[in-house]
Amino acid sequence: MRRGLPVVAGLALLAGCGSTSKAHRDEESSPDNDGPLAEVTLPVVVGLTEAQAVARLDKVDLIAVVEHVRSKAVPAGRVVDQQPTAGNGEDPDSRILVTVSSG
Repeated sequence: MRRGLPVVAGLALLAGCGSTSKAHRDEESSPDNDGPLAEVTLPVVVGLTEAQAVARLDKVDLIAVVEHVRSKAVPAGRVVDQQPTAGNGEDPDSRILVTVSSG
């Protein structure tokens, strides 16, 4: 019976290591940690209103930098262009240029 005790203790120790490792991995991906954060996919904002575009980018932790241009083809207040283009992977808090028609 004494021989089985070290084996049980060793298994308990190994089981504890596995849960510690998972907790450590969860900490590494936490936004509260200074480690690398996962990229977010840049959504399509062309055609939306300025307010809609800013809100959509904010929702995925991206920062809209708005620029206004004259456009006869696109109604005032609508997004004409975005840079980088939609679908790209961007780091959270990246600045996205949103070009809005002034009419």
